[in-house]
Amino acid sequence: SIRPFNEFDLTDDPEEASQRKSWNRKLSSLRIFVEHAFGRLKGRFPLLRCMTGVDLIDMFRTIEASMVLHNILEQFGDDPTTIRGF
Repeated sequence: SIRPFNEFDLTDDPEEASQRKSWNRKLSSLRIFVEHAFGRLKGRFPLLRCMTGVDLIDMFRTIEASMVLHNILEQFGDDPTTIRGF
């Protein structure tokens, strides 16, 4: 897992410190983007919020199919917030 720089990771070199702070902002922005994508995916397919079962292959296939359909719908501009209960 990629982690942000902590305060003790920051350096006395102003240029390096600036680069590390910039890295932290970019990483945070990407993490938020990914969390929002998962939120839209789970909103579109509520089954993904509470999947239970013992057949991991079926679970994997369900998740994979949901992601493929989600990406196709996103490409077409479908808005999952229009789904009742989203």
